Amino acid sequence: METKKPYKILNVANTDKIGFIGDSYTESHFSVEGKAYICKLSLFSDYNYENFAKSGDTYRGNLDRMRKHIPIYHDSLSWTDIKPKYAFFVSYTNDLKYMDEEQYLNDLRATVETVKGLGAIPIIATEYHTNFGPGLQIGLKQIAKEYDCEFVDIIDSVRATRGADYVPFWSGTHPGTRSNHLLCDNFEVYLDQLPRPRQSLKVFRLREAFTNVEELVFNTNEERAKLFKEINVGHNCLVDYKRVDDVTSAEHAPITSDYLKLQNGEAVSFKDVALVSAVLPSTSLGLAYVALELGDVEVEVYVKDILKAPYPTPTFYQRFDIEEDYGVQVGDTYTSDNPHFADKVFTIQEITDEAILALPYPRIATNIPGKLTKVSGQGADEIPYPYTAIGFSNDYPKGKAKVGHYVKLERKDGKYIIPKELMSHAVDYDKVHFLVVKKGEFELNQINVEWDGVENKVYKSAGFSKVKARGAELVPYNFLGNEEQLSGWNIPEETMAYTPVDGCLPKGCQGCVDVSEEKAISQTVRYAMSEETRDAQVTITARYFPEIFNPEDNYSNCKITEMSYDYADLCLDMIYNGKTFTQRRRVGMHWKQATFDVVLPAYTDEVQLKIYSEGHEVQLVKVSMKTIEV
Repeated sequence: METKKPYKILNVANTDKIGFIGDSYTESHFSVEGKAYICKLSLFSDYNYENFAKSGDTYRGNLDRMRKHIPIYHDSLSWTDIKPKYAFFVSYTNDLKYMDEEQYLNDLRATVETVKGLGAIPIIATEYHTNFGPGLQIGLKQIAKEYDCEFVDIIDSVRATRGADYVPFWSGTHPGTRSNHLLCDNFEVYLDQLPRPRQSLKVFRLREAFTNVEELVFNTNEERAKLFKEINVGHNCLVDYKRVDDVTSAEHAPITSDYLKLQNGEAVSFKDVALVSAVLPSTSLGLAYVALELGDVEVEVYVKDILKAPYPTPTFYQRFDIEEDYGVQVGDTYTSDNPHFADKVFTIQEITDEAILALPYPRIATNIPGKLTKVSGQGADEIPYPYTAIGFSNDYPKGKAKVGHYVKLERKDGKYIIPKELMSHAVDYDKVHFLVVKKGEFELNQINVEWDGVENKVYKSAGFSKVKARGAELVPYNFLGNEEQLSGWNIPEETMAYTPVDGCLPKGCQGCVDVSEEKAISQTVRYAMSEETRDAQVTITARYFPEIFNPEDNYSNCKITEMSYDYADLCLDMIYNGKTFTQRRRVGMHWKQATFDVVLPAYTDEVQLKIYSEGHEVQLVKVSMKTIEV
């Protein structure tokens, strides 16, 4: 009798998790639901995140809860049930109220030793408070070295960007929805450097209503985040979301982790769509079987096929480069003296300033110069050409082509199995996205991804680092705070520097300007020519700043809600000799030093920087460009 193959199972219980150990700053309190800083980190990550931090706690208290298996964001599941792969340590404000630095560091050592004994890799971090002196940084870094773990130090970055606190965005020293970006933005710089998770399972709710599943196609984690909000990581949040911009003394309440509910077989609610993103231990080249199991719920399940039509298809032409206008018209016919084209009569299809595009396209790779001779038409009798090669029609869509379409999976024996012939089309390296669709409200209490194959993933990790450009400042007018500072920039006529309504400006800044797709600013930066290409870094200090909401107003006017996407894309164009090269960085609702790794090409001595935003208007205060000195 044949035995059924025991497929491997990925579920919430065995994902690669980052567990957070800390105090009320990590528990949150004064953010909208799902917008604690740990939730913001998790939204863009392939790792699963779980919170173990507790208000008023210390490392001593966290350790005690671990040893006694005391849960916090679930009724019964605690640290030993979560089983994190990494343990992120971020606590000292409460600790140093009860003990001196030496004892604090000893408590940290005991917690690190316990966490390692429970199978997690420690990551030790500083908080956004900068008033404990350099001794603390030295001590934390020393412990990281003692235990061969990573050290994350955000103090300098916070000091540069925090500015004056706008009181309604804070409750005492506790950040709200906007100000907790001081933590997530700066931690993310380091956590993004972790190697790929071996396996993870991320689950999301749809942000807005849709009419067709094709509207929900995405590729990157950032594109995913614009469409979907992740289910809840455990945290505390505001009771009244109308207090989003007036959190001082606001009430808060705990939120149970949706992931721990799923781990415990409890129902989690969705409306219309649930997205399941699974990172597997194998890539599409090593997978033999993948299936989604959801229990008894009646739903439709889709995966994306990256090769499925329709998609734009280029029209191939034979291209003959020209150096002047020969009066050629569409429909004219010519022969070529190129021996490869001896039996071909070419019909002109398109004409540009640089080339003639003709059919047929013989698919012969040749760049031999030659001469065209007219058979019929309006053009010159003979046309010399210095080069011929493949050409493409100008009607191909501009911008990035849409990749893939959703394919519905059939349910068999209670499972939604990806067909073998679709496997290499549906798995994005090691990741597969299942779109679970059911009209109206529905619940899931079980999400299992079955898989089988060869573990063939590549893991890369060189340890945490933060490259900081230390060369001379190359941008002569690098602040944007007043009329004099703006005089070195090319700006739209209506652009003026101003003080933001919250009065919060990063260190050394006097004001800000707004940019958008329609309101770009630019400046030409000159530098010494070199025979070698040099690495450089452009750092732009910016934020997305939605209008402050008055809790007395109608909540429908509030820009920051439970389901809103609170980011904008900051864009940098590097323009060399009229050629534009664009990079984008996500910015949130507090000042962020967005860094762009660029190069100064050999034998160049100037570049034009053009800065703007996509999605939302963005405030800028400073632009810096420096070479990276080794």
